[in-house]
Amino acid sequence: LSSGVARGLRAPAGARPQAGVASARGARLAPLRGTPRDKPFEGMVQNIDDIEDPEERERLLNLRRIMTEAAQDTRTPAELEAQGVPSMPTWTEEDEAMLEEFERRVDETDWSGQAGADEAVRDMGPLEALGRRPGLLFSDCAALLAFAAVGRASHGGGALDLATVGTALPFLAAWVAAAPLAGGFSYDATASRGTAFQGVVPSWLIAVPLGVAMRALGKGEVPPVPFVAVTMASTLVMLGVSRVLFVLLAGETSAGQFRKGGLFETFKMVSTLLRRW
Repeated sequence: LSSGVARGLRAPAGARPQAGVASARGARLAPLRGTPRDKPFEGMVQNIDDIEDPEERERLLNLRRIMTEAAQDTRTPAELEAQGVPSMPTWTEEDEAMLEEFERRVDETDWSGQAGADEAVRDMGPLEALGRRPGLLFSDCAALLAFAAVGRASHGGGALDLATVGTALPFLAAWVAAAPLAGGFSYDATASRGTAFQGVVPSWLIAVPLGVAMRALGKGEVPPVPFVAVTMASTLVMLGVSRVLFVLLAGETSAGQFRKGGLFETFKMVSTLLRRW
């Protein structure tokens, strides 16, 4: 055991111990700091005598004995190697590259919410973004269904029936097809409460005219200009309001340090604290 400590004291140049091991070792050997070289454990005696726990006192006494033997070991690194005592592994360039890659992945990940919550990956493709955010998709579809229901009710039709779904279907299909490509389901689109409305505009500019065109093809007639104008204005308001409500409920998805949580996150936190209490 003493030879193992001696091996650690004579680590080759460039050796770099793990952070957790180094911190634990530093905490245990803190009483040794600042003591003279010829009397390295004089400062530990009083500390050990003051410890009431017999097991802890025995552990420190054994540690002092081992370190004393290591300090009295005068063998050089060459002698230790000749006697078959292996040296500590050196910190290689490959280890450094692995550490840098790990730190890069941590930096690029947005850890949001409580422990155990899904991590929010910033870089996603359109389809992956759509699949990762079903709640946002549901909110958008509800807004488009509400638009169709209000339109049918204003013309004397039923607000909630299959005809309403048929009216909204071209807009729903266009939204699912175009909005992800325009970045409508990215985390930047719902980064904050103040930008949630404007975050839906690029998707609205593409998907809603596409929905109008699909509806015109299905009906076989060109829609009048007032219908197109009312459709564009109404869908913008409804989609924008639904996005703001979504951010209020689900929380912001900003990459910044001080993002605001939503009502759902607050409820989850409170319920978790109540269960633990």
